[in-house]
Amino acid sequence: MVSAYCLIRVKRNKIEHVLNRIRHASLAKEVFPVYGEYDLWATVEAESLRDLDDFVYGFLRSIPDVETTTTMIHARLSKRKE
Repeated sequence: MVSAYCLIRVKRNKIEHVLNRIRHASLAKEVFPVYGEYDLWATVEAESLRDLDDFVYGFLRSIPDVETTTTMIHARLSKRKE
């Protein structure tokens, strides 16, 4: 399982339209508007990196009103002995 956060910048006045499209995507577990450099934040869960690639490149970036995306994959840190 691959978990990631996608930060999405959207064209002006198109946030609600893009938000609704992403909400219906099967890999998007939650999506909501945020303030700041990006307009939307989506939590994504995929079975593999290939599925995540398909979501980001094949779905998110194909939405005409999406300008840019930044994807952060959750790190799996193990405990280290000091």
